[in-house]
Amino acid sequence: MNTKENPVSAKNAVSSNTATTEEKRSFIEIISDPQNMVFTLILIAFSLYYIWRMFYLSPSYRELHDYYYFISRSPFRVMTHWSSEGNHVGYNFISSFLNLTGNSMISLRGFSCIAAISNLILLYRIMRRLSDTWLPIVAVIFYLGFYQVNNCSVLGRGYCFSTFYFLLCFYMLTRLNVTYSFDRKQYIIFTSIIACALYVLPWNVCWVIPTTAAVVFYLFLNGFRTRKVSGKWYNNNYYSQLFSILLCAMIAFAIDGFLYLILIVSIGTQSILGKDAGFIKTIVTFPKKPGRILTVGTDLFLQPFGAQKIEGDTYSKRWVNFVYGLSNDFAKGLGWILIGFGAIALIFLFLECVRHFEESRTIIRLILIFVQLWMPFELIFTNNIPENSTFMYMGVCMAMSIVVVIKNIVVICQALKAKIIKSFFAKKNKKADSEKDYIIPEKYLKASFWIPILAAIYFFFRLVFGQIFYIPYENDTDELYQAFVMVRSNKFNKVYVLDDTQRYMIDFMYGKIPCSDTIQDCDFVLLKQGMDESKALISGLHVTYENNSYILLTK
Repeated sequence: MNTKENPVSAKNAVSSNTATTEEKRSFIEIISDPQNMVFTLILIAFSLYYIWRMFYLSPSYRELHDYYYFISRSPFRVMTHWSSEGNHVGYNFISSFLNLTGNSMISLRGFSCIAAISNLILLYRIMRRLSDTWLPIVAVIFYLGFYQVNNCSVLGRGYCFSTFYFLLCFYMLTRLNVTYSFDRKQYIIFTSIIACALYVLPWNVCWVIPTTAAVVFYLFLNGFRTRKVSGKWYNNNYYSQLFSILLCAMIAFAIDGFLYLILIVSIGTQSILGKDAGFIKTIVTFPKKPGRILTVGTDLFLQPFGAQKIEGDTYSKRWVNFVYGLSNDFAKGLGWILIGFGAIALIFLFLECVRHFEESRTIIRLILIFVQLWMPFELIFTNNIPENSTFMYMGVCMAMSIVVVIKNIVVICQALKAKIIKSFFAKKNKKADSEKDYIIPEKYLKASFWIPILAAIYFFFRLVFGQIFYIPYENDTDELYQAFVMVRSNKFNKVYVLDDTQRYMIDFMYGKIPCSDTIQDCDFVLLKQGMDESKALISGLHVTYENNSYILLTK
């Protein structure tokens, strides 16, 4: 009896064997390479830390606001509503799906926590392309030690997610060279990354434009250099990649333009007709008053919520104040040192680009140059720029710039040390005529890379003992949270709230609890220290809990 092997089963078996082989190879790479092993331990430690931080820290006011108005509602509401505090549409949209978990902390911060862990992997992978020594570990340690990076790591807003998209875009673009180009699937992924990044936070245009410009510049110059070899421009692999990247960027901007147009029309209609204007009313009203709706909606959308105005009567003063303030926000008290590293790194990166422009690693150098040089241009267009948390992605550039400086200083010192030692031995042993008599043992050259590792560890622990790893986002909101923890919500039916923050916190912690119009009718109330307690005490309430900011009274 003849039996034939099922080709589908055979194909699945081959795929299964291939996957198993890849898993074994990845595991072997981790345990055989000391760098990978150290990074894996760091990744495990900080994954646990980020999960702990996600649940330990009380939510900030803006987190509570976003949860109350957007995340706790439907994804459709996120796409069509706005508020005075803005709306990180893309982040709030995907976070609203986590409401299915039934845990408000996971809904608010779950994707930020995943992004924070993923950022470490992507940064390490990018740095491994730039250097094969221990410097990738140094970059990761410096990145983890930055105050702003740690502060926004699990914050329930779009900052960490924006950094994730920046690193993902960065990592994809470093693979472009003369021998490797994206296929259709990878171009679709690249377009999706840009579109999602701009939808998470519109200010991500601050890294989308310079990153795309850096890659276009790299592909254009290499295409121009190889024009005689490739012949016609359409046969040039660099030019074909260039046009594809530009097309992807334009498609991504068009997609976001359409999505934000929906939001602008919706908030414009709600402003004119009232907040209860639904989808049907919007469709009916827009053809009648398109100009007014678009004008009102655009004005609301462009309100500089959370913006900071840079001080200074001249452009140069504003630029210096902005750069110093941003740098000092990443490394408290070390702002000028960080600026110095950035300036020196730009010089080294420029020289490396000139010397080795044809290398694929040049894309990494160009992206670092373009993203950092883009910063001065922001103040040309406007004095109102977003809060420093928006520039969390600059922590990646700062960490990589420090490593670039360290790498070049180590190389220069090694070269000088080699010359000095060779000169010393040449004088001492005049009979030696072989070059190998002057060679420095390899272990001493490798040992010089321990200096930056120790410096990074010192920087890291300096900030750790500065309490950045466990201090709350806002003291007042933290004490509010601690007070409401003492409430047993199942025993009370009504609450009297003093402000929106209390309303948001109750909704975040206990869901929808009816609010009373007067203290006399409520089951519990949270008063600020110094407020008159007589009305509450007369109503039969008694003090249950007290801290520096609040007094909790319950029946």
